[in-house]
Amino acid sequence: MPKYALHFGPFFIAMGANASDDSKVDNDVPLTTISPEVSNRAATSNKETGKVGEIQSILKELYILKSKEIYGRYYKGLVESDETKYALDQLEATTKELRKQCDNERKDLEGIHHHSYKTVLQQQGVWEKKKDEAEKWYKESINNFNKSEKELDKCRIQYQNEIRILEILNNKIERKLALSEKANIEFARFPGSDVRKASKLINDIRTEIDNQKPIHLARNKWLNGRTMIIYSQTQIAFGIKKWKNIINSSDETTRYFTGVEARNNLVAACQNIHSCQKYIGKVEFPYADKDSLGKMEKGLNKYFEDVNSDKVAKESQKIFEEVHLEVSDLIFWFQKIIDETIMNDMKNSEDKIAKLEAELEVERNSSGSFNEKEIDVGKKQDWEIEIDNLKSGYLSNIDDLLLMPKPGPNNKSSELATFLKKEDLMNNLQRKLDEYESKKMISEKKMQIDLNKQDIRFEKELRLRKKTKKSYKF
Repeated sequence: MPKYALHFGPFFIAMGANASDDSKVDNDVPLTTISPEVSNRAATSNKETGKVGEIQSILKELYILKSKEIYGRYYKGLVESDETKYALDQLEATTKELRKQCDNERKDLEGIHHHSYKTVLQQQGVWEKKKDEAEKWYKESINNFNKSEKELDKCRIQYQNEIRILEILNNKIERKLALSEKANIEFARFPGSDVRKASKLINDIRTEIDNQKPIHLARNKWLNGRTMIIYSQTQIAFGIKKWKNIINSSDETTRYFTGVEARNNLVAACQNIHSCQKYIGKVEFPYADKDSLGKMEKGLNKYFEDVNSDKVAKESQKIFEEVHLEVSDLIFWFQKIIDETIMNDMKNSEDKIAKLEAELEVERNSSGSFNEKEIDVGKKQDWEIEIDNLKSGYLSNIDDLLLMPKPGPNNKSSELATFLKKEDLMNNLQRKLDEYESKKMISEKKMQIDLNKQDIRFEKELRLRKKTKKSYKF
C-alpha cells in the first residue's frame, strides 16, 4: 500500500497515485474529444480523494487525542480537585474563625486601654502585664489571619483552575466522541464498508458517559456534606480553645462571657452537623450522632448553672474534646466513602470506556489507516499548554493552618465505621434525575406553546399589514 493510503475493505484508494489507468488523459488529444465517461470518472476520483483527505484528518486527530490519555487525565483531575476542595474548605472555615478571633482580641486590647479599666488595673499593679499579653495575642491572631487569608485566596484560584482543567478535558472527551461518530458516517459512504459494530461501540461509550451522571451527583452531594462537617470541626476547635481560657480565669464575668463565646461556636457546630444529616438524607452517621451532640449540649447547660466551678468546666471540656474527635472521624468516614466507593465507581466506568475505545480503535483501523510516523504526538497542543499554565501556581506550606481545626496530628480513631450500601449512598439521586427530566419536558412543552402563540400573532400582524399598509407591531 502506498504512503497515505486508505483501505475500505475491498474498496481501495491511494492518495498521490492514479485510481485507475482509465483516468489517464492523453495530452495529444484535444480537450473537446475527451469522452463524458472519462471526465465523470476523473471528477469522481477527485471527489473520493477529497473524502479520503478529510477522513485522514479525522483519524489523525483521534490518534493525537488517544495519545494524550484524556480519560485518565480527567479522572486524575477529579481526584486532585477533591484534594484542593478539602484544603479550601478548611482554609475558609479557619479564616472565618480567625477573623472573629482577631475582632475579639482587638476589642480586648481596646478595653485594656480604656481609661476606667486601665485605672483599676494600674491600682492592682497588673496593667502592664495585661497589656503585654493582650498585644501579644492580638499580634498572633493578626499574623495567623493574614497568612490564612493569603493562602485562602491562592487556594481559591487553584481550585478554579482545576475546575477549568476538568472543563477542558471534558470538552476533549466530547470532541473525541464526536470525531468517532463523524468518521463512522464518512466510512459508511464507501462501498463495502460495514460500520455496524463501530456504531454500537460508539453508542455504548456515550451510554457509559451518561451513566456517570448519578456518580457525579453523588460525588458533589458528599463533597458538600463534607464541607459542612469541616466547618463543624473548625467551630469546635476554636470553641475548645476559648473554653480553655475559662480554667485560667478567676473573674466570674470573664468566665461567663468567655463561656458564651465558646457556646456560640459549639452550638453552630451542632447545627452544621444536623444540616448535613438532613442534606445527605436517610443515612445514619456512625460518629457525632444525636447522643453525642446531646451530651455536648448538657455539658454546656451544666456549666452555666455554676460558671465558677473549674470541675464542671473541665468535665464539659472533656466532652467537647470527645465530640471533636468524633467529628474528625466523621470527616475521614466521608472521605473514605468518596474515595473508595464513589470514585471507585468512577474509575471502573472510566476503565470500561477505555476498553470500548480500544475495541473501537481496532474496528476503525480495519476500515482506514494513515502513516502514524507523520504525527508528532509529543508536541503539545494549545489546550495542553493552557492546562500547564493553569497548573503553574502551587500552595505554600500551610500545615500549621490546616492543623488548627483538628484535635491533633493523628486525629482519627484506629478503626472507622463500615461503609454504606450503594443504594443508600445514591439515595434519592434517581428520583432527582427523574424530576429534572420531568421539569425539562414541561419547560420544553411550555416553550413550544409560546412559540405557537407567537407564530399565530405574527400571522395576524402580517394579514393586518396587507390590509392597512401600516407598520408592523411585533
